[in-house]
Amino acid sequence: MPHRYCLRLAALGSVVWLGCVPFRGSPRFPPVLPPALSTDSLATLGITLHTSNSGVLSSPNPVAVQVTVTVTNTTARDTTLRVLGSNCTVLLRFYKRADRTGPTILDTSGPGVECFGPPIRRKVKAGDSTQFRSPRDGPATELPRGRYWLTALQTWITADGSRRTEIPAGEIVVPDR
Repeated sequence: MPHRYCLRLAALGSVVWLGCVPFRGSPRFPPVLPPALSTDSLATLGITLHTSNSGVLSSPNPVAVQVTVTVTNTTARDTTLRVLGSNCTVLLRFYKRADRTGPTILDTSGPGVECFGPPIRRKVKAGDSTQFRSPRDGPATELPRGRYWLTALQTWITADGSRRTEIPAGEIVVPDR
């Protein structure tokens, strides 16, 4: 049986059950990556995705960039989205190649990444959109000067665990510091 985070919120003597999401991994328990869910598969369900990035932001951190994922419900009915929340709502991968092949230079999805906070459950009306963002001050990791191509990782909570979609998210140029 896969390891899972079970999230509870304890406040003022009462406990509120928030649900379980797959365990993201640790040195003792390496992460099991969720199966991919392609943007084409989402389109057949009536969900389209679009990304944008802020470019390199002014920040005390070595490199800060924020990626926004816009999710549009193209169906004629309302739908409910369930995604990882808090610091894992939108995770980022940085590549040195425009075609985003080869090893990642930086992967904020792991191993060793732990997600804090409850999953997000958001209703989206027919024809409407909603947005999810990566942390504004991330990834807070030193990157050498140069051009990087990004992808955004959105993790969908499903009845049988989770599925992950990787979406191209533009490029950034890291200047000399």
